[in-house]
Amino acid sequence: MLEQKRVVIGDRSSLKERKKEKKIEVESKKGIGEKKEKTEEKDVIAPIGEAIDNGVTNLNPDIFYSNLVSNYERARKLYGERLLRLITGYDPKSIEINLQLKEFREELKNSIYRNVKRLQEEGVLNKQYGTTAKTARLIASQLLEEELEKLARIAREGIQGKKPGYGEEKDLIMYKPGIPYRSLSSRATIKTTARRMHRAIHIEDLRYKERKEQKGLELVIVLDTSASMKGEKIRNAKKAGIALTHIAINDGNKVGLVLFSSTSRRKIKPTKNEQEIVESIVRIHPMGQTNMQEAIRDSISLFHRRKMSKHIMLITDALPNVGEKPLEQVLRAINTARERGISISIIGIMLNKEGIRTAEIIARNGAGRFYDLRDANKLDIVLIRDYEEHR
Repeated sequence: MLEQKRVVIGDRSSLKERKKEKKIEVESKKGIGEKKEKTEEKDVIAPIGEAIDNGVTNLNPDIFYSNLVSNYERARKLYGERLLRLITGYDPKSIEINLQLKEFREELKNSIYRNVKRLQEEGVLNKQYGTTAKTARLIASQLLEEELEKLARIAREGIQGKKPGYGEEKDLIMYKPGIPYRSLSSRATIKTTARRMHRAIHIEDLRYKERKEQKGLELVIVLDTSASMKGEKIRNAKKAGIALTHIAINDGNKVGLVLFSSTSRRKIKPTKNEQEIVESIVRIHPMGQTNMQEAIRDSISLFHRRKMSKHIMLITDALPNVGEKPLEQVLRAINTARERGISISIIGIMLNKEGIRTAEIIARNGAGRFYDLRDANKLDIVLIRDYEEHR
């Protein structure tokens, strides 16, 4: 993997001296330059994924170097320290201290070119310095793994969900031949046995949970990708969207997607193609305004005309702000959705007071729920709760 180079701070002779020391040379060049060992995926995927979340879609070495030299602090915030280490091979603090040294800047530029070329050779970046489909798949896989580990820890609280296609609890019933053992209610059975003062459980004591039949769900995730969603908001939205897609599709349901900002940037009809959905989510980079009304209209058009439950999850951190009287346009779109049997829930991330009032109106008219989320890290739990309620 790439290891950072270190320069003795404030010492103009440090570059020449470092080259004379074989041990330091080997360590500083490990994973870059002429070495041909493959960069470890885990050390590449995370920083590139974080950069995309901050709106970085291209790693052109000329632009990267120019941004560092012209305004280091702005570049550090844009790229993140992990990506700086990956692309430059240097510790960010060393870059900041030594950036005024001519010989350091020359070697920094060469190092950036070497590392970008290496990432191209490994299929992480394409010829135009953008991310490849391979990179999108790796980022999606990493985010999904992180989310499933997190959800596994809270599954015992009943948040993650029920068995696919099995239905929800309806009423307790007495035993009948052919009822699957999974429906057995241990608590109700024990209570019945105790009430009857039986010393052992008799067959007439058995109590089962009757399940209502499920007809399947078509779900469309409508995700705000406007500029205000940069950073942690979009990162958590990606993780939650990927986890929800995985769970819903593995439950036998279909998931669609609308990514919107000033316009709808990506639209996918409800499908069981998990890879198509998650790779589209991974490639999101925030930009533009919040054209909510167009996003809702587009999501309505994606549903198939089958007798299935149809539900939209709208995730946003802002009010609709495109066009004249945007809220009125949103409510007209919601009325169309309700006429077609489509419910709409809205998940508001750190909305202001006006945003909360607007979201409440949207949820009420959309026959769904409004979730006032103050902590974006809990977005995954909220999405899965809403999914369980509407499946």
